[in-house]
Amino acid sequence: MKFRNMGRVATNGPAGWGACIGMAIALSISGASGAQAVSPSAQPQPGASCTKAGDTFTVPGRGTLTCKKVKGKLVWTTPDGASGTASAASCKAPKGLTRSTVRPIGTRAPAFLLSPEEHSYGSAAAIKAKGFNAINTSILIPYNAKGELDFDRQGGKAAWLCRLSSQIGALKKAGLQVLIEGELQAVDSPRGVEPGPVPEGIRARIAQQVTELMPDLAKMLERNKVEYFAPLGESEKWIGVDLTQSTYPTWVSIVKQSFKGKVFAQIFTGVPGQQAFGPLGLTPNLTGLDALGIVFGDWSCSANSLAYTDAYVAAAKAQSVGTILLSELGGVTIPPDTAAAQACMLSIVDRYGARTTGVLFMDNSKSMPGAQQVEGSWPETLLLGLS
Repeated sequence: MKFRNMGRVATNGPAGWGACIGMAIALSISGASGAQAVSPSAQPQPGASCTKAGDTFTVPGRGTLTCKKVKGKLVWTTPDGASGTASAASCKAPKGLTRSTVRPIGTRAPAFLLSPEEHSYGSAAAIKAKGFNAINTSILIPYNAKGELDFDRQGGKAAWLCRLSSQIGALKKAGLQVLIEGELQAVDSPRGVEPGPVPEGIRARIAQQVTELMPDLAKMLERNKVEYFAPLGESEKWIGVDLTQSTYPTWVSIVKQSFKGKVFAQIFTGVPGQQAFGPLGLTPNLTGLDALGIVFGDWSCSANSLAYTDAYVAAAKAQSVGTILLSELGGVTIPPDTAAAQACMLSIVDRYGARTTGVLFMDNSKSMPGAQQVEGSWPETLLLGLS
């Protein structure tokens, strides 16, 4: 059994955990209000009606729903104050946003949009104050067993997009560059268990549904002047290598019709025997991409991890991808030898020229046992040395 967490889990290295959860609290809330547990069928959901203003429903360390009056109705609202009700105002990006072109140096914090307290820096302002300029975070794309994207628990697709717009706009207003990765998550995934890949029987339908979502998602990200967008981070892990090869270029083409930032892919590094480009000896189709995001979480810099990553970088250069950056550097649990791990990570920065293109260091979930975080630890020192 693997533990669900608000971050993501190592995808390479000899003893990796499972994958990211991103915004799971909004989709799979199980906790207690007062001393009484709430059954799954009775779980409050953002936008659902409630009975008494001020009532709360808390998931320890992850956030609290609050019963508030919105447009004359009592509804549950999320930690950022949003309900499931969309409004034109909530969809508007803050005024004066611009797109930065400097190299991004900061953290990879998948759950930051929903639960910044899960990461070592509790706010965008704290990241900026430390001297960093960027965050790589995830947006969860929920799907159901029928192979449909399912935004019902979010109050509908419009409400979901508006809430994301508000959260991303706040990161931009704080002065951060923003890298966004799409993440697929089953709506009924139980807490505490890694949900795993999309079932094979519905993968093609899910991919088509994601294709249909891309125009609206890209327009929202463009309004907020997001710097980098990966339509589906580590896509091959969730929908398979073959479907990723055939579909990712389509997503890139659609996104570029309205999104003027850099469209990138973050490729699953993998370990021998896994279904990933490197272990399978396949060259990824990077057609139309502006950037390749490197994932490197192997504290020991093993020969396999280096070989797979070298092959991805070679593929990017051969396919005229203009930017190669470390969009996710660092493993999940604290390494047994921190000095060796630091030397390994610095060697990766230099091996792929990331001092000039950008480094986002993995800031893991506090709720994960033995998690390596950034603030106050050697990864912070490494990043500040690059700033």
